[in-house]
Amino acid sequence: MPTVAHLTSVHPPRDPRIFHKECRTLAAAGYDVFLVAPGAGASVVDGVHFVEFPREASRVKRALGSSRKMADLALDLDADVYHFHDPELLPMGRFLAARGRTVIYDAHEHLAKNTAARPYLHPLVAKPIGAVAGGFEHWVARRLAAVVAATPTIAEEFAPGTVVVANYPDLTEWADHGSTTLDQYRRRPPRAVYVGAITVVRNGPEMIAAAAMLDTPDAEFHFAGRVSGMPEPSGQRVVYHGVLDRDGLTDLLETSRVGISVFKPAPNAVESLPTKTFEYMAAGLPVVVSRETTTQADLVADAGCGVLVPHDSPAELARAVDRLLADPEMAFEMGQRGRSAVESQYSWGPQAEKLLGLYSELAPLQRS
Repeated sequence: MPTVAHLTSVHPPRDPRIFHKECRTLAAAGYDVFLVAPGAGASVVDGVHFVEFPREASRVKRALGSSRKMADLALDLDADVYHFHDPELLPMGRFLAARGRTVIYDAHEHLAKNTAARPYLHPLVAKPIGAVAGGFEHWVARRLAAVVAATPTIAEEFAPGTVVVANYPDLTEWADHGSTTLDQYRRRPPRAVYVGAITVVRNGPEMIAAAAMLDTPDAEFHFAGRVSGMPEPSGQRVVYHGVLDRDGLTDLLETSRVGISVFKPAPNAVESLPTKTFEYMAAGLPVVVSRETTTQADLVADAGCGVLVPHDSPAELARAVDRLLADPEMAFEMGQRGRSAVESQYSWGPQAEKLLGLYSELAPLQRS
């Protein structure tokens, strides 16, 4: 049985892409899977062995020290395949590959664009630093066994043969949502929901402002996720649930009527396909997305499963939510179209096959 080590110094141990999709898929197929992550502890969940990684609180210390610490842990595991998920671990990836190890880099973002857009970098140096980061990423990637990309536009930045494994929902997790009826949907409270990282770039302040502008009686904006760079959501018609586990997340979506995914048009967001948008669709919710994030906006428009709004107008966001709450028949039909689009085009099953196809080339399972 080949041993696989998924490595992250940044993401939580129950990360939807890393644990719930990739690691569980590999474990179910017969691989011996280890997941090294900060806060992982030491346990076995769904066949995945959790291994604790000591995370540095300081960004500088983390960037300088994570690769060395992770390399030591990786070598101790002596895996057949190492699959890492963070740009700060690129030096570790190169170190392992240079010693003949099979290494996969999972590219979740456009590194050069994302680095150049960091708010703590001075504008005069942001682009050059982004270019250096992107150049180093590509130099390392060419020396690895494979690159897995979260979207087609990220894959275009790497060599031909990069495998796109998208963050589409696992329909087994959302199986019960396909049978929701209009009457059941209509009886839900007038609630719009946002799940995921709550930041300024992801329009946290604008969503809070929009909540106070809602006209629908008893309507609320509900937030769930980790807050970074801004105060916790609070105020009129705002409910903050903290960080939820997967059961808590599905319960929240099951009792909501609208999903929100309105981002600022930061370079890394314009071409992104947020996992939350697909999870709203899988849950049968109509979605409200920013028209400037063109990739997800085009997808929503093509599927007819939501409403597009400008990213910088809390008033327009509030009006869009009020419109969907006031017309449950229209909102329900949008939600059902989104659910159908996930079932036919945007589900995890085909992505899992692509992941397993790559692994079958790098570390084939022995079949009787």
